[in-house]
Amino acid sequence: MIIIFGLHLDSQRSWKKRDAFGHLELGPSGLLSQLEQYLGLSSPPAVKLHRLIHYRSILQRLDNGSRFYSRSMQVDDFGVASALLDMRDDLYLHGWDGSYRHRPVTKRLSDLAEIERALLEEEGFEPCNGERLMSVLEALKVLRTPITVLRLLEPLDHHPRRWQEVIRLLPFSYSNAFDRPLAREGSSLACLQKRLLTDSHSSSDPKDIADASIRVLTADTALAAAYYATATLSASADDVLLVHDGKAGLLDDVLAAEHFPQQAFSHSSSSRPALQLLPLALRLTFRPLDISALLAFLTLPAGINPVHPVLRERIVSIVSRYPGIGGEAWVKTLIEFRNEGGEDADSSVKSFLEWVDGATQDRHDGMTSGQLIAVTCRVTNFFDEQVRSLSDDLLKEACSAGLEQASDFLSALKTIQQHGTCWLSIYQIEQLLSKTGEKSSRKSLYVRQAGSVPDASCPGGVCEPSSHVFWWWMAAPLIEQGGIWSSRERVFLEGEGIVFPSQEQKLLWQEEEWKRPVLAARHSLTLLLPPDETKRHPLWMKIASLFPSIPVMQIEHPQTTGIACTPIVQRPLVARKPFWSVPGIVLGKKQSFSPTSLEKLIADPCQWFLEYEAKLSPSKVLDVSDGPRLYGLLFHRMVQKLCPVLHGGSVTMSSIDAWFDECFAILVKQEGAVLLMEGRNADLEGLRLRIRHALHHLVPVLVRQGARSIVAEQRLDGRFAGGNLYGYIDILLHDDEARPSVIDMKWGGGTRRRQSLAAGTHLQLLVYAWLVYQKTGRWPALAYFIASRAELLADTAGFFVAGNAVRTENDESAALLWERVLASFTWRMEQIEAGRLAVSCDREAGDEDGSPPEALKPLFASAMYNPYRFLVGWGECL
Repeated sequence: MIIIFGLHLDSQRSWKKRDAFGHLELGPSGLLSQLEQYLGLSSPPAVKLHRLIHYRSILQRLDNGSRFYSRSMQVDDFGVASALLDMRDDLYLHGWDGSYRHRPVTKRLSDLAEIERALLEEEGFEPCNGERLMSVLEALKVLRTPITVLRLLEPLDHHPRRWQEVIRLLPFSYSNAFDRPLAREGSSLACLQKRLLTDSHSSSDPKDIADASIRVLTADTALAAAYYATATLSASADDVLLVHDGKAGLLDDVLAAEHFPQQAFSHSSSSRPALQLLPLALRLTFRPLDISALLAFLTLPAGINPVHPVLRERIVSIVSRYPGIGGEAWVKTLIEFRNEGGEDADSSVKSFLEWVDGATQDRHDGMTSGQLIAVTCRVTNFFDEQVRSLSDDLLKEACSAGLEQASDFLSALKTIQQHGTCWLSIYQIEQLLSKTGEKSSRKSLYVRQAGSVPDASCPGGVCEPSSHVFWWWMAAPLIEQGGIWSSRERVFLEGEGIVFPSQEQKLLWQEEEWKRPVLAARHSLTLLLPPDETKRHPLWMKIASLFPSIPVMQIEHPQTTGIACTPIVQRPLVARKPFWSVPGIVLGKKQSFSPTSLEKLIADPCQWFLEYEAKLSPSKVLDVSDGPRLYGLLFHRMVQKLCPVLHGGSVTMSSIDAWFDECFAILVKQEGAVLLMEGRNADLEGLRLRIRHALHHLVPVLVRQGARSIVAEQRLDGRFAGGNLYGYIDILLHDDEARPSVIDMKWGGGTRRRQSLAAGTHLQLLVYAWLVYQKTGRWPALAYFIASRAELLADTAGFFVAGNAVRTENDESAALLWERVLASFTWRMEQIEAGRLAVSCDREAGDEDGSPPEALKPLFASAMYNPYRFLVGWGECL
């Protein structure tokens, strides 16, 4: 058995494929497991998280408040336990046996020894690599292994002491395969290798790059670099080694997109949808409800989302508009789904509510381990069922990663419970989640395919020469940091036989490892650098100093890279025009207009056409309602709930206040829960005061004008010259003389509403007036109520006692203004039938738009409120 052993070969694939038995390339973890197998010492692999939890329990038990870690433990117990466990394992790896022959010189060393004594007295603590090597060392003294040759990639003194002791009992040898130039003598690559080895210039060396053996390139973006790398790798001959420092996932994505063999790089990503289900499910168990988590949960992809797809699609639009759980729209949607969803509808709704409607714990109170286990079991069961039932391999792989994460978290929770911890804070839960997700998040999204080339994720993982070396994205790596031990502690530890390399030694060794890919190239070396603003690899700085004239080619310039590119002709953005020419427009046979759609048709026909005829609509689930939009919705809902109370009998302001306190709290929880999230208390209280103040001004108006009836959200249907007409009136009132009045509620925009009343362009109110007239034969009084100002703007002086009358120009009545609406409608429809769609630019009410004199004055239009503004062109209207 021939084994090549390198300190950085774990998880590497940098060697060429060979048809041979008895030949292995192993790193420390691989060789240790192999030795244990040969010596009969194999055992189930240690679970790092279980060791951490066990060690944390020891630290907590011994913490008397005066330990060197006591204060830190109060802030971050998992973080402290992880750091101290790494410290302990490192001590064992470098020669510690768990005790000292001499008295410790610092309290830290003394406490660590006491912790170790307590740990050794307990059973079940899984050994670290250093302890496992001690067992292997004892077994090697009496047993033999089938290893005939152990070739070291690094000198023996580069290894920790425990490894040195084991290696000395094996038939090892070391020879540096990269101690001389491997490139053709006289080539630029050979010159570079010589300079790196000697760290000096020679008078006989060429001053410039004389051949194509070295290529150094850079790109403005990683995506451009990935496409270049893909083209280069696909065109390369055999015997290519790919070294990748960063952005490896992007390179694999481009390889897949271009239909080339995928490398299946292992790169960490905790944002994968399958790894989000468990964290989101846990966030949904806390009060106040995390609306962002709820929306993210509902929008998880199919196959990874446990909610019925039809129900999910309906509910997510409700949550984005009314952020909360349990509101009227929410309940109505669930009832409709039950009635339409078939046999499994009830079970789907029940399962959905178990996932999202279980917020019982205050976020600041944390959660018991039993509650955490219940939530985690739900996630585990879901993924387990998906893995068994799915046929899509990629989706099954994603669910397997989610199952692994949830299973590890569940196992960790049970271990914590066994060690006496029954409650975890939110911070501890997040720490535990991050540690359980480490392994799953590092798994590649792809499967390594035939035809992929050898690759190394770190320079030290290069173990043999290659004809061509391609170093992808040569960004700055992590630099070896100084040791954690003080000089006094280091002297003491060396006296105990525990020897750590100095900072200077580690930096020197790291520099030697960085050179290895360059020294491994026989025929060509390609270095792909990140852009200037990204910190580049120190080795590149070294190469640039040894070879000052080395050219760096820009990938985006085809004449320098030799990659064929298709030039893109620069074209200006399409300018905005006052009209779209769309000949042959055929509108739907049955036209039905609401006040909103009719206003859009007259104010901006292009926007109306895109929304109502072309059926283009922006996504409703990108974010949740908030700010003025949410405030207006909540005010509308409060008034809807208030109207039946007022219509039911006499009320006083004190009774209204009592009703308001109870109703507002419930409404915010069900339809405005975003205001209950952390950091929103000031917004919530401000909204509470403003809505209460607005109702104090609105209630007297409703009582007086609605002596006979007060109806909120009243739907009325009617007809007009253009077809059917319908609308939902915010508040429809009839006084004791049966005179109707209409109030349209707005949260803001008081100045613009006042201007529209004065100009006679309050089209939505005029539509409501026409519908009321058709139903009752009487034209109603019209008013806007601006909730943020608690201001009533009326079109009839004296009719609304508490309102501010706004006089319409020429004192035109609602009946006359409605005739103008019909004239405007006819004018716009003639344009549309002629194939001309008007595009309205930013315009104030009253600005000229070419309308006939008998029509309404031009309506207000703003690009800010137009979701199609970038589809109709850019810049000012031509």
